[in-house]
Amino acid sequence: MNRIFSRREVRILANQTEQDKWQEVALVDISYEVLDRASKTMNYKEIFKDAANLKGLTDEELMELVPQVYTEMNLDGRFICISAGEWGLKKWYTTEAIEESIEALARAKGIDDDDDDYGFDDEEITDEDFTEIEDYDNPDEDEEVDDEEVEEEEDLEFEEEEDGEFEEEGDDEFADDEEGDDVDEEDDDK
Repeated sequence: MNRIFSRREVRILANQTEQDKWQEVALVDISYEVLDRASKTMNYKEIFKDAANLKGLTDEELMELVPQVYTEMNLDGRFICISAGEWGLKKWYTTEAIEESIEALARAKGIDDDDDDYGFDDEEITDEDFTEIEDYDNPDEDEEVDDEEVEEEEDLEFEEEEDGEFEEEGDDEFADDEEGDDVDEEDDDK
């Protein structure tokens, strides 16, 4: 059975079909389409309002998504901010025009390109500004060391350690008398 629709019903159906078409599309992509169809720069609020209408969002839903979509537009290479809140598509502009727009926007916001010195004065930094640091890590790099001397020193240290161990062990059995002679403590107890 064929039904005849009124003009009002046709517009409603067309609008529903349009909304169904945009349901699965990201709001940033819809914003791109809005700007592309308008073929002129627009304020971001107008862009978002038109995009929300295409997607069928309420004002409350749109308000929740505005920060996210605004961030996505900033990161998306297809968009360019022409002036405060005014957006366009990069494909409309030449590279030179984009650079000029960025510089003008930076000047308007008070951003100085020459402020990249990070607090340093304009005076040149010289080698005298740095003190020489001696390398204590690796003696081989600083001076040559005789391997035989090192081995002799290690042997002496080892012998001294061994001597100290034997004296400590013997302390229980012998004690020195006033003259420095070893005396057997067990004999004194008898």
